[in-house]
Amino acid sequence: MLDYSNYSNHYDESQFWKLVRTIGNKLPFIRNMLAMFFCMKDPSTPVWVKGMILGALGYFVLPIDLIPDFAPIVGYIDDAGVIAVVFATIHLQIKEEHWVEADIALGRGHAVGNS
Repeated sequence: MLDYSNYSNHYDESQFWKLVRTIGNKLPFIRNMLAMFFCMKDPSTPVWVKGMILGALGYFVLPIDLIPDFAPIVGYIDDAGVIAVVFATIHLQIKEEHWVEADIALGRGHAVGNS
């Protein structure tokens, strides 16, 4: 597997949310990526999982990567690949609560305990 950990220093949470708000609805991998984000924020997630997710999200927010993100939609094909590889590796660490948080962030769900 490729090592994306070098991209973790490019991760910027405000840039991440800006991209989620502006192009997220066009990305088929947005729900998985958000579940990964909330998994990374969970204190009980193992450090190695957080590191992999941080690297993948760093790659996502970096505008100049294998395929520059300036190219509409096509620029995110490589990002989709990185997210898919990391997701496949860590998906068993994603809890139901992370999926719920992802759905809430996407406006598809309700907060736990709320009706």
